[in-house]
Amino acid sequence: MKKILAPTDLSPTADNAMNYAAALAMDMNAALVLMHCAHVPVATGETPIIMITMDELEKNCADALGERKEALLGKFPRLHIETHCCVGFAVEEIKNYVTENKVDLVVMGITGGGKLAEVLIGSTATSVMKHTEVPVLIIPGDAKYQTPMKVALACDLKKEVHADGLNVMKELVNHFHSQLEVFNVAKPHEQTGLDEAVAGITLETVLEDLDHTLHFNEDEDILHGIEDFINSHHIDMITMVSRKHKALDQLLHGSYTKKLAFHTHVPLLAIHE
Repeated sequence: MKKILAPTDLSPTADNAMNYAAALAMDMNAALVLMHCAHVPVATGETPIIMITMDELEKNCADALGERKEALLGKFPRLHIETHCCVGFAVEEIKNYVTENKVDLVVMGITGGGKLAEVLIGSTATSVMKHTEVPVLIIPGDAKYQTPMKVALACDLKKEVHADGLNVMKELVNHFHSQLEVFNVAKPHEQTGLDEAVAGITLETVLEDLDHTLHFNEDEDILHGIEDFINSHHIDMITMVSRKHKALDQLLHGSYTKKLAFHTHVPLLAIHE
């Protein structure tokens, strides 16, 4: 891992995620890029707005990122930090930056209470997960950096998981010598078919060089089963494979949403197949 991007809206939650990203970059010996995308004010209806020039927007952005860079260097003096300011729509600008600058991981914050689904819906972080091809690490508002000694990989075994999609997770697990807990939650009496069996064998092959344990749990409420696993196994980071984001869409908008109550201290690593 060579480059970590930490987009920020300059909020306290984003500052918290930025601190997390800096500590992770330091541990991974990676460069950190702080990015802020300013929006041009647009007049709507009869509401007056204060006009600001592009130069003023860019200066304000540079000043804000410069302050945060200096604060981070005070904590991590050997960390290589770059800043990037832009004007436009955040998701599109983040997507373009990731593509053009070979970013390995995006780290972003979320706000809200105890329900992960509620705090992710409609957020910039959700949109970034949907529109970028690199892993996105979502940091809850009160999460503090700690070495991820126990990493969970939630898998549904409906399709095979490709090795390339798991590269960042594997790099983190190998670097920190983490215990990887791989788990599948199925409804009771749900039949296991040939496709699931093949997917399980393939996954074992992909993970054969990692210290990991397989768990097969049952729960009528799949997302409750995920929550229960995270809590009972004291997971530090959960990984989910996004197949065109259907799994995450179910997590965010499905019938289980109201029952989901992940503890907000657990970061979520969304990776692509």
